[in-house]
Amino acid sequence: MHNKEEAYKLSSPGEHKKYYDKWSGKYDEEFVESENYKYPEKISKIFMNLAEFRHSPIADIGCGTGVLGEEFIDMDMVLDGYDISIGMLAEAKKKKVYRNLFECDITEENVLPTSEYGGVISCGTFTFGHLGPEYLVRVIQMLNEGGLGVIGINKAHYLSKNFDEEIKLLESTGKIYNVKIFEELIYSDRKTDEDKNIKDDEVSNILTFFSSSA
Repeated sequence: MHNKEEAYKLSSPGEHKKYYDKWSGKYDEEFVESENYKYPEKISKIFMNLAEFRHSPIADIGCGTGVLGEEFIDMDMVLDGYDISIGMLAEAKKKKVYRNLFECDITEENVLPTSEYGGVISCGTFTFGHLGPEYLVRVIQMLNEGGLGVIGINKAHYLSKNFDEEIKLLESTGKIYNVKIFEELIYSDRKTDEDKNIKDDEVSNILTFFSSSA
């Protein structure tokens, strides 16, 4: 059985592709359902609370099997999905929530479109063994001016990789503004202050921002 602990240890795009291709058919059952994965619901609610009509279409970065996309199924928004795993994308296609699905490795240069989206969303991609802070700028560049971003970042990963520094740089260079960070649990509905035993890797720092440069 695959699990998040193994996924956190992956160290190359090739390993990610192979691992998630194999996991794709049982990902929703073995991870989303068994772990009480609330992350997508929280990302979508924050996005929709801030969104206007102009914030569509939306790019779902690291869309996986489309769990986050499903949260938008009753919304008047258009979604495209991006993921490194063709197996995960095949599962996402079955859910019929995306306009287009793209297989791509975000760590490679010039694989993402520029100034094409009104919104970007992501959960579970900026975490251990996956994407670091240096890739935030590539996601931001996908947005039109005034575009809305809601990006979930594993809290322990956020702290260990100094995401704060990259976010401050992006603000100071005028790429993003109205930056806010919401701390939310990834796997349950408990409040963080009700259980002091919750680990940082079970919490997400959800980054919200608007794009100020096309």
